[in-house]
Amino acid sequence: MIRLAETNRDKFKSFITLTYSVDVTEAENSKYLNLLFSKLRQKNKDLSYIWTIERTKKDRIHVHMLTSLEYLECNSTGRKSNAHKLAEQGFEKLWSYKGNVLGWVDIRSLNKGDLTKYSLYIAKYISKAMTGVVAENKHIYGYSKRTLEKPVQERYLTDETLENILKKYTDYEVRYSGNYKVEYSASEDITVSYFNMYLKEK
Repeated sequence: MIRLAETNRDKFKSFITLTYSVDVTEAENSKYLNLLFSKLRQKNKDLSYIWTIERTKKDRIHVHMLTSLEYLECNSTGRKSNAHKLAEQGFEKLWSYKGNVLGWVDIRSLNKGDLTKYSLYIAKYISKAMTGVVAENKHIYGYSKRTLEKPVQERYLTDETLENILKKYTDYEVRYSGNYKVEYSASEDITVSYFNMYLKEK
């Protein structure tokens, strides 16, 4: 999901969080999201998105999503303007089922450099949601397959150190690096080292 977001970084304009006002199952959430995306595509034919769920301490589902929807009025980090609130209220009307709004919406415009932070959030939520339910759970994330370009991946095994591997990419500039843990089993975690690399201008 991180690679998918980074490959399409020019498409994503907003980070949206949906909070249900009632308890719903993961299957019900998928149904409501499919309905929402169908409504959004009526005015945004090239809609792009990546979404995942997060469960609150009360085990209620939140939905976090990166989207290509642009909300210039939603760039505040503190107190929301009236225009910001109206944009969220308009989205809430679309996020409804049989005329009933399903909960609350928080919309944040993506500023330059924000995408990496939010794509890491998405990856963290997916990892968290998969804990203990990898085999049977099919409703914890999704993305717009038609409008997103798939990343190109090359995989190989090596016993080289990470430092020596990076030395092979002198034509690239590392603009971001980070680490996060992915739960692999009940007794073991995997640490992923992540780098955003950009070809240097000549």
